[in-house]
Amino acid sequence: IQDNDPDLDRLDQDFDSMVACYSAGGKQPRSIDVLHMYRGCLPEGSTRRKVYGIHMRVAQREKMIPHRADEVLAKIRKELRTFIWETRMQKVTRIEREFENLEQGRMSHADFRALWENKLQDLIESGIDMPTPDTLYRKYLQKLNSTLRNGVMQKEWRIDGFDQPPRAAKTHQDLARAVACYQEERADIYAAGDGGA
Repeated sequence: IQDNDPDLDRLDQDFDSMVACYSAGGKQPRSIDVLHMYRGCLPEGSTRRKVYGIHMRVAQREKMIPHRADEVLAKIRKELRTFIWETRMQKVTRIEREFENLEQGRMSHADFRALWENKLQDLIESGIDMPTPDTLYRKYLQKLNSTLRNGVMQKEWRIDGFDQPPRAAKTHQDLARAVACYQEERADIYAAGDGGA
C-alpha cells in the first residue's frame, strides 16, 4: 500500500484473506512468517515501511521475535494507523467523490466495468447508503463514453442470452451485458466487412 492511500482497513482485510488461503487445508504459517509477509505489503522507503522497521528493531531488542511475533504484528498494525489515516467522514467523502468522478472516457468497457464494480464494493464496505437500482442504472449510462451510450440505447438487446428475446436494460448489470452485446455485434460487422479481411 502506498503512503498516499489511507485505506489500511482494505490492506488488512486483503492480507488476512491471503493468510487464510495459505492456511486452508494445509499447514498453518508460523506467526513469524506472517509478520515478515506483512512487510512485503509496505513499499521500500515508504513511511509505513519505516514504522514497521522501527517496531521490528524494538521487538528484536526486547526478545519478542520469534515467539511473540503475532503480538508484534498487532502492535505494528495499530501504530501504522497513527501515522497515516483518515477519519470516517474523510473516508466516506473520498469514496463518494471517487464514485461520482468515475468516467469511462478512453478506457475499455472491461476496465471501466471493473472500476465501477470496485467502487460499488467500496460503497458497500464503508456503510454508505447505496443508490437505488434506478440511480445506479442512470449513473452507469451517464458514465459510459458516448459511443457505447448511444449504441446500447438504439435498440433492445438479448441481455439474457442469445436464445432469449431482446429486452430493454433495466439495471446497471443489464447495461453492462447490453454493452457486451453491442460490442459483439460491432465486431461481427467488422469481421464480415472489409475490415475483417
